[in-house]
Amino acid sequence: VPFNQPKFCPSTTWNPNAITFANVSIAGACSNVIFINKTNGIYITENCYNQVQVWLEGNMTPVRTMSFGLNQPQGLFVKTNDNVFIDNAGYNGRVERWALNSSSGTIVMNVTAPLFN
Repeated sequence: VPFNQPKFCPSTTWNPNAITFANVSIAGACSNVIFINKTNGIYITENCYNQVQVWLEGNMTPVRTMSFGLNQPQGLFVKTNDNVFIDNAGYNGRVERWALNSSSGTIVMNVTAPLFN
C-alpha cells in the first residue's frame, strides 16, 4: 500500500507546538484533495491554479508543482514508485500519470466524468 495509514490510539492528541506547513497562501484557497504517501510526502490538488503541489518530508515549501494541461484536478493517487495519477476528468476527460520529475503527464485513461463520489 503506497499511502500512509497511521494507527491512532483513543487518547491521541495533537501536538500544541506543531507547525502549519501550508496555509491558504501556499496551498491555495481551492485545495480539495490531500494524499500522504508512506515516506510522508504530501500531495495537494489546487483547483484555482490548476495544479498539484508536492512537499517532501522536512520541506516547508513545495518541491514540485505539476500543472501542464491540468484543469481543476479532482483527485490523485501516488504509487510507491512516485508515479502520480491525477483525475483531470472534469474538463479534460482523462486520468494522467505523472512521474514526479516530469514536465507533463501521460494519458492513461479517458473518462466521461470525474472519478470522485
